[in-house]
Amino acid sequence: MNNEIIKEHYYGDVIRIIFVIAGVVMLFMLPFFTVLIKSPVVISILAILVLAIIAGALNPTQLSVIVLNTLAAVVGCAVFEYYAVSIYISPVLSDLELSRQFFWANQILALLFFIAIYLGVKSIRGKVLSK
Repeated sequence: MNNEIIKEHYYGDVIRIIFVIAGVVMLFMLPFFTVLIKSPVVISILAILVLAIIAGALNPTQLSVIVLNTLAAVVGCAVFEYYAVSIYISPVLSDLELSRQFFWANQILALLFFIAIYLGVKSIRGKVLSK
């Protein structure tokens, strides 16, 4: 019965899919938006790799990994929403189309991570309540 409760409230498989989709989007879009990203490219690449690693480590038996994935989703949501709002407030006037694309890419990534936060918290709650 305990395993059924854990599986019933475990959304790690969906979170893993969200992280993989987000990682693919980030990998695909990175070369186009490097001029607009305020941090070194190597940090973006490392973040994508870390996202893939923690998504692969996600499982229903380890609360610490579920919490780690939820925290990664919080960071991802905050970072991408920050970039979306920043470019919306101050678009690159020399390339408004690139600014528009950068805004939407970041807004979609922030939304994906927001959904992952919600599902991660539900997974944590299910794991804690099953004890």
